[in-house]
Amino acid sequence: MISLWAIGFLGALAMVMGVQAEGQIGVAKRVGERIQGLHEAWGGVARGVAALKGWSDEHPHEPLPPVLEGEGFRVSAETGRVPLNAASAAVLAALVTQVGVPEGSTAEEIAAAIVDWRDPDDTVSPHGAETSYYERLSPPYPCRNANFGSAEELLLVRGVDSTLLTKLRPYVTVRGATINLNTAPAVVLQAAGLSASAAEKLAAYTAGPDAKPGTKDDRQFSSVAAAPSAAGLSPPETATFSAASAWLTTTSTTYALRAEGPVPGRAAPRVIECVVDSTTWKVLEWHEE
Repeated sequence: MISLWAIGFLGALAMVMGVQAEGQIGVAKRVGERIQGLHEAWGGVARGVAALKGWSDEHPHEPLPPVLEGEGFRVSAETGRVPLNAASAAVLAALVTQVGVPEGSTAEEIAAAIVDWRDPDDTVSPHGAETSYYERLSPPYPCRNANFGSAEELLLVRGVDSTLLTKLRPYVTVRGATINLNTAPAVVLQAAGLSASAAEKLAAYTAGPDAKPGTKDDRQFSSVAAAPSAAGLSPPETATFSAASAWLTTTSTTYALRAEGPVPGRAAPRVIECVVDSTTWKVLEWHEE
């Protein structure tokens, strides 16, 4: 009888250990697949940088094509967005107004707080916020008084919550001081001071015949001066374009690179998003998903 009990106990123990081992093997397999996906994404980054460098070497005086993509990567100009470290309070307020102002704040207050966060002093601008405000929070922290290091840093600025950051993130950058006409959406162009109709016409021109930005039929403006006539702007629309032209360019030195690595059995791939400086070929930002 004791032998039978012992055999039964050992059998049950073996079953439990087998189930545990199977679970551990499954976990290890999933981890391995995720690592494999990440390595695939790293390879996409390397191929994207090589493609960007190859284009720059072969076409030193031409802007990047609207779409530069290949196996597992896609490259676009990072400066088709509002530059957080250079934009005026008026431009920032216009952008916040378009994406939606959080309850309890105004676009002017948020824009002023953004400018105060990045300027080098502790002098509070009208409607703004400096260290004297942030030190009263719990926990307290100082105002940066320097350029934004990332868009996510906006969460430290008075009036900016996670919902507003999510809305702003596609339209802002911490790189550069101008806005690339060839990749800027209408929202960004309108924030720069163009009328809604002028911004829509310019964005429609660059989107190409299929009206979808970021596809192979996209078009480019050869220069800022050529844009109004190419896009068919009316005299009043051209006037708003001219007033905003100091913010505009058709070239870029920083590029956003998105690389994807498939994960077996998982719908969503591993994703790496980074920003590359084409003058030094350094990676300036890096985000993994």
